[in-house]
Amino acid sequence: MKLLRALACTVALAGCSVGSGNTVNHHDAGHDAAMRDDANLARDASDAAVLPDVGNDADLDAWMGDTGPDADLPDVGIDGGHDAAVITPPVVDGVVGTTEWAAAVSGTSSTATIWMGNQLTAIHAIAIGGTLYLAIEGQIESMNAMVVYIDGDPGGTHGVADLSSLTDSTPVHSLDDAISAGFSTPSTFRADVAWGTQVMSHVALSPDVTTGFRDITTDGSNFGWIPGSTVCTASACEASITTGALGPGPSPRTIALFARITQPDGTASPNQTLPMDNASLPRIVSVVLTIHE
Repeated sequence: MKLLRALACTVALAGCSVGSGNTVNHHDAGHDAAMRDDANLARDASDAAVLPDVGNDADLDAWMGDTGPDADLPDVGIDGGHDAAVITPPVVDGVVGTTEWAAAVSGTSSTATIWMGNQLTAIHAIAIGGTLYLAIEGQIESMNAMVVYIDGDPGGTHGVADLSSLTDSTPVHSLDDAISAGFSTPSTFRADVAWGTQVMSHVALSPDVTTGFRDITTDGSNFGWIPGSTVCTASACEASITTGALGPGPSPRTIALFARITQPDGTASPNQTLPMDNASLPRIVSVVLTIHE
């Protein structure tokens, strides 16, 4: 059952060990430098038949006689960064497919909205190949805003620690005005970038007053507009941005984010929180979604 356990692991988002039930003496460490796949050197018995490697150790596999179907069944176990290559990035088309976000970290909400026509039900995020992909399921009334704040280095010193310091209100009731909402965030969260939309069933243009990514760090009174992709249908938005646009940070990155709905001027929010938080205090953020590149 090693294959089932391995495939259940979210590769490059959360570490997991898949070899303990089926190996002879050792976990397969992926690079095989110290634990080569060889009958005389503690060969991982399940490699040949179930879950062989095609990652960084492909040359060692060939030399040490791993005869399994290496060419078409990559190792999804402990190989960290190499495993990310087997994940197909989501398609940014506004349609949250049944399987395309399976490897993402997700948060859901079952809270019934108190603002009819405005609701957040799920958020999904994954970073692959230097790109952050987002999906937000829900809807807003026209000119209200669905917004996401992103910290590209949680616990670091870059970014905006006090979102109430954001004051870009030009044009009035634009997305920039809605992003200047002043949410209270955890002490380890410093937002580098914000994303949002005020329009459903919309493909973002460049530049776009109503939709897209904003640099909220460089100038909190005049947000820079960051290139990226956004497509919204009537019930969801999908977006992508390069992780390099999230400001300085280690590689691979840890990324934290949260989503809310605001009025056009950012002064009020309904009881909708993603990931699930205190619905009675939506302006105070205590729970964020964390992913790993």
